[in-house]
Amino acid sequence: MDSVYLSIDKKENKWLGRNVKVKTVNYWSNAEIEITADCCKKSLLIIKRTFLGNNIVGDRLYFNKYKDRYYFKALKEFEQKAER
Repeated sequence: MDSVYLSIDKKENKWLGRNVKVKTVNYWSNAEIEITADCCKKSLLIIKRTFLGNNIVGDRLYFNKYKDRYYFKALKEFEQKAER
């Protein structure tokens, strides 16, 4: 397993401002990872990996806020084809 720790500045990125730990297993572990927060949506994290012939595959993680805490709501996968 590999893991990435991410701390987001809530003033700049308008997100949680807390540490987020992401763990990945098997085939993901050798791919480059990029984690970003949507600057306009407080409840969205985007995880991207370059994989399978330079295609970008990833997940969008959505959270709901309840009493000043964020709770995981849904994960949606996506794929972007490599430009040729």
